Amino acid sequence: MYQYALYGGPVREDPVRLPDAYIGSLAELRSAAERRAAEWAAQHAGLMADSWLDASYDVRQVYRMGRFRLSRFLPPFALHRPQHIGEMITDGKGRVVYLKTFRLTDKQVRRGHVLHRLAAHDWQVGRAAEAMGIGHQELMRRVEHLGFEGLLKLHG
Repeated sequence: MYQYALYGGPVREDPVRLPDAYIGSLAELRSAAERRAAEWAAQHAGLMADSWLDASYDVRQVYRMGRFRLSRFLPPFALHRPQHIGEMITDGKGRVVYLKTFRLTDKQVRRGHVLHRLAAHDWQVGRAAEAMGIGHQELMRRVEHLGFEGLLKLHG
């Protein structure tokens, strides 16, 4: 899953390895396996989910069927960091039973950033530009460069 999220090649096999220390009983084997499971959980939290499982994502429920809910999520479109879009299904206890994410390219993040800022300011270019700390003309240049000029009503 980690390699897939980073556009990696074939996923290598990673067999379970317990410490080289001598294990002399079932209790010692159980203890070693529990330690390894805890290490995997820490690795997952740090490597696989750290860049996109945070409170800044916009998660919206789009469908409900029985005890299951389908939600879609968008990133904050903050520049210069990995970001994902996706969907998930959760059960009645809030546990994730299905998750699909797509990592955005830097260009997709830039496009989303501009659209997100414009939408947050009711598609008023002047207000969005001011909030972004740039001039009206610079934002219009970016909008045109990204191919979004048709989304705005341009008054002559």
